[in-house]
Amino acid sequence: MYLLWWDKPLNVRCGVRVYEKRPTEQPDEDVDGRVADPVGFWAALGDAVSKKLPAAIVPALATALAFGAIHCTGWSFTFPSSAERTLWRVASVSITAVPALLIIVAFVGEALDSEILEYMIGFMAISLYILSRLVLLLLPFLSLRSLPPAAYHVVHWTSLIPHV
Repeated sequence: MYLLWWDKPLNVRCGVRVYEKRPTEQPDEDVDGRVADPVGFWAALGDAVSKKLPAAIVPALATALAFGAIHCTGWSFTFPSSAERTLWRVASVSITAVPALLIIVAFVGEALDSEILEYMIGFMAISLYILSRLVLLLLPFLSLRSLPPAAYHVVHWTSLIPHV
């Protein structure tokens, strides 16, 4: 909800005009007579990404990439079978790799010079992502069928409180 209300004004009584400040300094000229770019590295990188990808897509891909990396932390967890462990590993790597692949396809898409190929790669990657997310949703429920014996131990919480 916080993100949806981010740009909404609250308790507005009267309008206030906000003007953009214009830089007063003139850009320096290089030795060759070209104008030096006053933009820093991160701003230039942001401009390059925003030209290739729509602004709402970049945070979504970054969030999906982080979400996949979190699932990769379960790489060495115990699973009821080796097939489930392998499924977890493949699914977690794929949900980490698909957003990175989509970013690469967005930048290399112009070099491919084929929108059909770009859409096919995107469709296959998104299909793999959805399938992997379903596997990662299903596997924890399947793991409940064979819990380790330590899961059945009763924990006396009052012994963990220091002042009792």
